[in-house]
Amino acid sequence: MRRSLVMSHAQDVCLHDYAGPVLAGQLLDGRQVLRLDAFGPRRSGAALDDGLPLDIGRIVHPEPDHPAVVLGSGTVTPAFAAGTAVVPLGSPRTVVLLQDGGGGLMFLYPDGAPDLPGATRLIAEVRRLPHAFAAGVMCFARDTMIRTAGGDMPVQMLRPGMAVQTRDAGLQRIAWIGTRTLGPARLHAEPDRRPILIRRDALGPGIPARDLVVSPQHRLLVGSRIARRMFDEPEVLVAAQHLTSIPGVGPAPWQGGVTYLHFVCEEHQLVLAEGACAETLHTSPDALKTLSETARREVLALFPDLGLMTGAADGPTRPAARRMLNGAEGRQLARRHAVNRVMTQS
Repeated sequence: MRRSLVMSHAQDVCLHDYAGPVLAGQLLDGRQVLRLDAFGPRRSGAALDDGLPLDIGRIVHPEPDHPAVVLGSGTVTPAFAAGTAVVPLGSPRTVVLLQDGGGGLMFLYPDGAPDLPGATRLIAEVRRLPHAFAAGVMCFARDTMIRTAGGDMPVQMLRPGMAVQTRDAGLQRIAWIGTRTLGPARLHAEPDRRPILIRRDALGPGIPARDLVVSPQHRLLVGSRIARRMFDEPEVLVAAQHLTSIPGVGPAPWQGGVTYLHFVCEEHQLVLAEGACAETLHTSPDALKTLSETARREVLALFPDLGLMTGAADGPTRPAARRMLNGAEGRQLARRHAVNRVMTQS
């Protein structure tokens, strides 16, 4: 029996009705180039808050009283037609393909809709694959240099009990370290897990000091007068995937796979990764859901109070080191930094 679950609304999730000639079966059969004028206006949709995957055949409610069934997931890339060629204009954006009771097709963008200025086409690559909203834990890629009491050290050499240099609290000991390796096949099927590259000097002179590779959800510190004007905060945390409008920030090579590592301190901290301020693992309900069962037990054994929040996404959590922006906020902040050429860290 199919399960039905009402979604909770979120401002950075969009819906796009498609009424073009390409049928659902064709959309699910590989790369398709779709005309933008075959889509209706974009509108606010809804996002799941339970961390469960959108399995094929699952019934969801992208809008009140508007049930739809999940057909598949993948990516769309804005593009424009130049004669017989189709030229991509930006980075792929995750999409979930839905079909309502009347046979209408909807594109649901769980991380916000693609930027479309100048675009006349969408390149859709959708397969009969479920979509997991919990895309992954905040992680550093292998060989990232982390500032410790003894100097910079590759993240894979860190061990529990070692002290790392933090922005707010001096030297703090690592309580737990986790690792996971994602191969090329999995990264091909799950683009939300592909790493993000922050090139040297992208966030400011010497920040980072070397190219920095992190998971898409890993948050970095952004501090500027723009952040203060927009959010009344001198510094905020923004996921790497939401900073891609800043020159030097974009997808990292992933075809060889990636090894991610993450670590926990007693409190959520900001550490120096290749000289850039980035977060340690924030033990929120969503982050805990993405850990393996073994890793989750290890973390909960170290922090028993976190067990209170495993049953509810809105349960208690440890304070964040800074305000965490959602997708819409983070992308807007990044665009304003890019337009005004303002450093994000100093």
